[in-house]
Amino acid sequence: AALEYFKTLDELPDGPIMVEWTANGPVVVE
Repeated sequence: AALEYFKTLDELPDGPIMVEWTANGPVVVE
């Protein structure tokens, strides 16, 4: 599941992207 999630990160526009890990899972913070 984690690999599937990070694959979607590659589809995001270039820029500063932070991934914040929460109790519900990784959350992308722009």
